[in-house]
Amino acid sequence: MPAPSRRTVLRSVAAGAVIGTAGCLRDDLNTGDGGDTDATDAENDGNRSTDDSTDDETEERMEPSIQSRDISTVETSCGTQDSDSSRSTIDDDELLVSGTITAPNPCHDATLEETVIEDSELVVTIGIESTAEVCQDCIGAIEYIARFDVEGLDQIEDVMVEHVS
Repeated sequence: MPAPSRRTVLRSVAAGAVIGTAGCLRDDLNTGDGGDTDATDAENDGNRSTDDSTDDETEERMEPSIQSRDISTVETSCGTQDSDSSRSTIDDDELLVSGTITAPNPCHDATLEETVIEDSELVVTIGIESTAEVCQDCIGAIEYIARFDVEGLDQIEDVMVEHVS
């Protein structure tokens, strides 16, 4: 038989205390004429907790935060309107997002426009920036890789990548 949990023991003690004092209560407990009040009882009245494990878990779980981020353009070439793609992976405690974003021409670099954590989802917005005034005339396919150092990475459940061009 497994040992009873702390919560079960506390409930049993509390129930026993209520049953044990039935019929012993008086109206004059705090009037000073025979009713003793214990300082320890007064201190404990305001410090009751119903679920200690939740408090401990909350203290241990910090909100994830982005410590650093950067993006590199890997390759640029002519592509098609359907060249947009992305995927995310975790490598050595670092979140990597790689993909291809379309551009008006191949003379563009990928940029990190915005990175936010909403609930347990990392939302990454990738944009483009022109690198030349004169360029060949075709739809550009800009391949990139973005790296994120996220404190609390284990709490990120999903990565959403948005391309804006």
